Amino acid sequence: MSEVIVSGAKIFILLFAIIDPFGSVPLFLSMTARDDEKARRRMAGKACVVALAVLTMFAVFGDRILQLFSVDVPAFEVAGGIVLAMTALPMLAAARIGARILPSEEEEGEEKADISIVPLAIPLLSGPGAITAVIALTQQAPPPAPPLLVILCAALALAATFIILRASSRLASILGATGVNVLTRISGLIILVVAVQFILEGAKAFFAAH
Repeated sequence: MSEVIVSGAKIFILLFAIIDPFGSVPLFLSMTARDDEKARRRMAGKACVVALAVLTMFAVFGDRILQLFSVDVPAFEVAGGIVLAMTALPMLAAARIGARILPSEEEEGEEKADISIVPLAIPLLSGPGAITAVIALTQQAPPPAPPLLVILCAALALAATFIILRASSRLASILGATGVNVLTRISGLIILVVAVQFILEGAKAFFAAH
């Protein structure tokens, strides 16, 4: 039981760092500038539910996707580590949002009446980094139900994300640009460390098998 709790805590911290709700606050406020607080809460809640559905799908069917393309776990761990590193590096430079959403998607979001699915849920909350991490973490999570543990941690991370987005106006005024940048850099460092660990474990398993 203790191993499951420790693993769950690690998975939660990593997924929360990748989702990076604090880094999404400025963009969320920008794209919902013409909406009232009730509409913002509704879009934030819908986005988190959709993001959880996406991550759940990859947690449950991730191994089948790997089998479909004849990809073994060590190879995916190395590839996943590279993807996570590419996610982390812009965050360390506090350029997180620009690396995760295209300017055209941001402009489209500012013009849309409802941004909850695109671009908020996808790709902001459940982008390539989060999807890659979910598949890799499901392969590494302890028994008896690795997908269930990852899904639970993703649900907790997205619940925290909803709370943060719901209070985005207040947080933006309290943290300011400097506070958001500091939190983004801390998240980036966490993700980069895990990315390196993924790469090392994948390489170790590959060479041990050959």
